[in-house]
Amino acid sequence: MLLAFDTATPAVTVALYDGQQVVAERTTVDAMRHGELLAPSIAAVLEEVGRLRFFARPERVAIDTYDERFTTVIAERHVFQEPKRRRSKRRSQVDAAAATVILQSWLEANA
Repeated sequence: MLLAFDTATPAVTVALYDGQQVVAERTTVDAMRHGELLAPSIAAVLEEVGRLRFFARPERVAIDTYDERFTTVIAERHVFQEPKRRRSKRRSQVDAAAATVILQSWLEANA
């Protein structure tokens, strides 16, 4: 299991990858509450797939970082190419797409 999260934009995005696919994800937009939203978002994603207890044991968790400076640009290109997207929904869709780019890039670099 790989837990990835991004707080570099107004959204807090969390995704859980099981080795084959993203099995759960959550995006919450509120630029002023990142600190309050990150832990509950992680817990919600883990609880959704029944893995909260696994990650509650620190000895089972490895932490790594990944440079994500260009992921928003890549995600914006993807989201803005698709027709019929309302402007109000684009930001959260860009954030979710950026989290996917981060996860895919990390997986490729660590394969």
